[in-house]
Amino acid sequence: MHPLFLSLLALLLAAGDLRANAYDTVARMLAPMLNPFLEKPGRPEVAIRGTLVLESAKADALEGTSPGPVELRFAVERPDRLRIEGSLAGMRVTVCRTGETLWADPGEGIRELLAGLPPAREPREPLGPMRLPVNDVQAVFLPALLTVRELERSVFQGQPCRVLDLGLMPELAEAAGADAWSARVWVREADLRPARIGVRGPGFTGVARVERLEYLRQLPPETWARPETAVPVSLGRFQQLSQALIARARAERRSGTPPRPAP
Repeated sequence: MHPLFLSLLALLLAAGDLRANAYDTVARMLAPMLNPFLEKPGRPEVAIRGTLVLESAKADALEGTSPGPVELRFAVERPDRLRIEGSLAGMRVTVCRTGETLWADPGEGIRELLAGLPPAREPREPLGPMRLPVNDVQAVFLPALLTVRELERSVFQGQPCRVLDLGLMPELAEAAGADAWSARVWVREADLRPARIGVRGPGFTGVARVERLEYLRQLPPETWARPETAVPVSLGRFQQLSQALIARARAERRSGTPPRPAP
């Protein structure tokens, strides 16, 4: 067999191996993230706790660029517990769901934002457990629905990382109206956990580093404990709260008013 043909064949096989290896990396990175949202989880770690630091962000909804790093803490536990804590419009806000119950903190600031708003339109259906929009079998094949392109390896915060560009398969992206969305992920080679994530889409670009990411069997009970300063909110009111926070942030940027210091 001609040496040139053998060389080309070897290059093609190597490229195929690299592509498969990149998809395997994505699958192994996503598996523990999806586990809490499966009907029958395949592993015992059904809780996730982490901290993201938003390095930069630009959103048309806020008409401007993020003024600096913003920390976001989150916790999720199967089947119906979720907690998010972060700063927006100069206020440190925590929202939490446990089952069908939602609360938000600080209560005084929440009441101020919601004062004067019309009664919220409440959904007829209960929240129910947190689930993926696909069944467990389909979830296993989610990575195969992505386009994966590997860039040169990089070192981020002292950790060797594989850098992957992700997007939906063109046909699916067009059908879902998500063809303009893409992501770049720095995956730590040591444990295949994301170290940094960049997202680009219509009217939004953002980059966040993952300061902490833990997969656990269960989170401490105090994670879901409601502080005395918190107020209960309905799902309809929670949606109004999200809109009110964005509206305040937009107004402050238009006026040039410095954000209020978070407590």
